[in-house]
Amino acid sequence: MNTFEEHLSKLFIGGVHFSFGLFAITLGLIVLFFSIGRLARRLENYLTPEEKPQDEFHGLIF
Repeated sequence: MNTFEEHLSKLFIGGVHFSFGLFAITLGLIVLFFSIGRLARRLENYLTPEEKPQDEFHGLIF
């Protein structure tokens, strides 16, 4: 427990420093994740043909 107390006290005494590099990497990963999801949705709509409505007599043999 003493080890954690030392690290926590140093953190609170020194303050938390904002890292622009870490922020940029995190933001980039989030944007990449949503872009891949959007691209997958567009590809799914492009690759799967839309079903055409069929009339009730389609396929009946008289």
